[in-house]
Amino acid sequence: MSRTRLILMALLAAFVVSAVVLAPAMAEPKKCATGSTHWVFCYNNNEEMSNQKAEGSGGTAILASTIGGEAKFECDSSTLAAELEASGKGKGTITLHKCKETLPEHCRLTAAEETEIKLPFAETLSSEYKKGVPPEAAFAGTQAGEEIYDLGIEHETSACPIPTGSYAITGKQETELPKAEESLTEHEIVAKKSLSDMKIGGNAASLSATDKVKMSSSHGGSSAWYVGLGN
Repeated sequence: MSRTRLILMALLAAFVVSAVVLAPAMAEPKKCATGSTHWVFCYNNNEEMSNQKAEGSGGTAILASTIGGEAKFECDSSTLAAELEASGKGKGTITLHKCKETLPEHCRLTAAEETEIKLPFAETLSSEYKKGVPPEAAFAGTQAGEEIYDLGIEHETSACPIPTGSYAITGKQETELPKAEESLTEHEIVAKKSLSDMKIGGNAASLSATDKVKMSSSHGGSSAWYVGLGN
């Protein structure tokens, strides 16, 4: 067999191997609106999202609990950084800025937490599609027992009814997604007390906040996105 022919056969073999290796990487992205089993994050071109960075911000946020009878922690604003993944999953951090304990009296947050409170989360869209029921998103703690954060409480005076110490914030917060099924550049995520399954130090708790969330970068020439049905 000639040297030239051997070289050509080697090149052909290399091409075939490369095609086999690259085939999975070049597979068509999953499409939205082609199934009816569960909710997923979707790009404006109807492709299902995967590893998409997102960011958001909001106004006043209130963390409330029955610890000490009634406790309330008011924050001037909130920001969100997330990564939206396939199958309606996600992860990220909600940061509460300039916080103050307003109830009960004579108690306060630590100096660090008065500046910011970081709440890491794992996000999941409604796991099952139900006709006529809009999608919602649940934000849960990422540590054992769905722990989100250890909140430090101090005494301004001895009259504070909550013992000084750290109190674990655990559980999950369901949120509403108004206009989720519309393709928009910015979507609201609304957390309400009525949708909460959180606790602070074992006491019922909730987060009330509204953040407007957008993609950190465009996809296919568009920054619009929506929540749709996946397979």
